[in-house]
Amino acid sequence: MSAPDPTEAMRTRLQADLRGAMKARDSLEIAVLRCLIAAFDNAGAIDVTPPEGPARFAGSEHVAAGLAWGAAEATRRSLSDAQVLDLIEQEVAKHAAAVSEFDRCARREGAERARREMAIAARYRGDRPT
Repeated sequence: MSAPDPTEAMRTRLQADLRGAMKARDSLEIAVLRCLIAAFDNAGAIDVTPPEGPARFAGSEHVAAGLAWGAAEATRRSLSDAQVLDLIEQEVAKHAAAVSEFDRCARREGAERARREMAIAARYRGDRPT
């Protein structure tokens, strides 16, 4: 049996936690989890650049004209364990930067919210938030 895909394992965990946050009506956690899921979706996106020239479908450019390139579901790129952890670190770092900026501007409420967001994101890297 092969090892589980790190990207799918993290996405599954995030989606399960999102369902729990939605049941608990925790709007802050919902927002952070949705951002994390979106970050994984963006990181796994593949290039869907259309080929050069007119689109062809079953021998007719008229049929293909109504189809959008990339409209069908595509297999997402898988990330390694290190890339998954790096992506989580990037998200934690974004929140840490927000904390610093709010603190610099003496915006106590914004800094506290950013700290809570950072703590939520940091749970997924396996250690305690800084």
